[in-house]
Amino acid sequence: MPKIFISHSSKDKQFALQLASDLKELGHQPWLDEWEIKVGECIVSNVQRGLEECEYVIVVLSENSVKSNWVENEWKAKYWDEVETGKIMVLPVLISNCTIPSLLKTKRYADFRKNLAIGMVHLMGAFSPVVKVEPSVPTNIQSNNPDVSVLIELTQSRSTPLSKCIAKALTLAKNTKDKALEYFCRNELVGWEEEARKKRPLHRVVQVYASFMELNMQYMGWGGSTSSTLSYIKGNSDEFIPTKMVLPHAIADLETEVPANPGNKLMCVKGTAGTFFPSVEQPDLPIFMYAAGTVYGQVIESTRRELTKMLIEILPGQ
Repeated sequence: MPKIFISHSSKDKQFALQLASDLKELGHQPWLDEWEIKVGECIVSNVQRGLEECEYVIVVLSENSVKSNWVENEWKAKYWDEVETGKIMVLPVLISNCTIPSLLKTKRYADFRKNLAIGMVHLMGAFSPVVKVEPSVPTNIQSNNPDVSVLIELTQSRSTPLSKCIAKALTLAKNTKDKALEYFCRNELVGWEEEARKKRPLHRVVQVYASFMELNMQYMGWGGSTSSTLSYIKGNSDEFIPTKMVLPHAIADLETEVPANPGNKLMCVKGTAGTFFPSVEQPDLPIFMYAAGTVYGQVIESTRRELTKMLIEILPGQ
């Protein structure tokens, strides 16, 4: 996968961070100043090295960036390499209406102004000129079903429950005979309880604190504060063991579990010791798993990213 330098105005930092995270999720190697340059290091030399090492430069176009000399210097450095080699290296990404620089006007840009998912689909076409077909998939199956783009847009819009998007994706998977997508969708819809023992779905893994003791949530010393309760849990590692677990609930159940105020809620999953620790001496002993209420939303969003990634992978090259 290519290394990709993201040139942007500091005023568009939030978009740049989201774009870098999405590219990383899709297996690419994004270069972002906030990730690459440590405190005390020389900004200029690090940026120059990043530009030299990266195969592509994404220039985030906005009213902020077209006024930035720094951004202009970054993408122009790669632009002249493009002219010399004849290979496309500068990829414009438009996030708001602005005056596009003259040298970039002849280039097709990825349009992120209306929809992030569609913009990402256009951008991915620059990296994937052909669609790779696995030998196990019949070559007469067409992956350029227009429903794929529509479904990506619906998934990213958050206007529809994710569980409904996954149900639609299951139908798509069966029509295209995409076994990996079908496996993912089926387990998301029914829950990962059985499959989690065979294959650990990483997008479902969360940080929890395991204990054989049940917390007294009515204890007045915490004053009803979740942060105080979590501080107590984290400060007593002998009684509350930090570990990882797969949150196995069906996606529809997860969506109903999301509290109105996640930052002030505590998740508690009850089970038996043998379920989470196979080698424990007393497998039937009750055990409690605690975590911040925000983990529900975290798993839903990581599931959304996983679905989007799988849908993008079955799109044809743009």
